[in-house]
Amino acid sequence: TIAKKIFVGSLPDNISEGDLKAEFGKYGQILDIHLNTKAVEAGRQWAFITFATSDQAQSAKVSADRQLVFPGSEKACEVTIARHQGMFGKEPVAPERGSQSMQYHQAYSHPGPTKYSSAASQGPRKIFVGSLPQGITEGALTAEFSKYGQVVDVHINQKEAQPGRNWAFITFASAEQ
Repeated sequence: TIAKKIFVGSLPDNISEGDLKAEFGKYGQILDIHLNTKAVEAGRQWAFITFATSDQAQSAKVSADRQLVFPGSEKACEVTIARHQGMFGKEPVAPERGSQSMQYHQAYSHPGPTKYSSAASQGPRKIFVGSLPQGITEGALTAEFSKYGQVVDVHINQKEAQPGRNWAFITFASAEQ
């Protein structure tokens, strides 16, 4: 499956489909917007946006992730390629080898690299680590996770958390680590 759907998180509570269409329409033709309708914590609203092409979705991700701040929001929204593509998220991003969608992708995809291939082929480099003690330090996390590869960034939650419920994001130099 060619990734055309993005996930947009950390949206303000009062966000509307119109707001999303106005902002993300800059990156290409939007085919569908699914805005969460269930109650969520303040500033944790989310949506899925499906574009006409994977290049448009990738452009939106690269341009808006942790850059775009909507009115009424305290921080920039998070934009990622949705883990599950297609109607109701039934198609995984990476098709299984030998599947019809893989054969279709091989037969009809453009030969050679695209301008996004290097970033897209890298895969995820950031991991989430939960259940951390409140006093955890960047040095302690870097020391522990350097066993698995080169740590290039550590982001520790700065807000108050229940004991043993603090968390962090750790970014490695490459996806293989």
